[in-house]
Amino acid sequence: MAQTERNIYTDQPLAHVWLYLIDFRHTAHWNTATTASERVEGSGAVGSRYRSTLRFAGRDQRVAWSLDAVEAQHRLVFSGTAGRVRLRETYELTDLGAEVRVRWLVRWGATGAAAALSPLLVRPLRRTAEDSALRLAATLSRPR
Repeated sequence: MAQTERNIYTDQPLAHVWLYLIDFRHTAHWNTATTASERVEGSGAVGSRYRSTLRFAGRDQRVAWSLDAVEAQHRLVFSGTAGRVRLRETYELTDLGAEVRVRWLVRWGATGAAAALSPLLVRPLRRTAEDSALRLAATLSRPR
């Protein structure tokens, strides 16, 4: 699987950042590829399911997500499936005292014929991750 990693820093309290990130519906507000995101099952705890629409390379793609793991106020893991493409997003939060660091790790891969296209997607996906990380930092830093 290919991957990209970004660190986002904010002066917001850890509890605020945690509550924002655990609600996957918020990705539509900061992820530059996500045009819509909704919870379709669950209460936001492990096992909850989401559906999002990603716009990438001029095309919309529906992605089915699930919240796979939670370590309270420290780590979240979501996995997604869009046809033959598999995605995994991990968020690790660290309270540094004056600020909170969010380590955002995105992994993706494809199976079948789609796997041949994976190397071509690395650069645009990393660019999208960079733009999204900047937007997440700005979103988290807004006063609440």
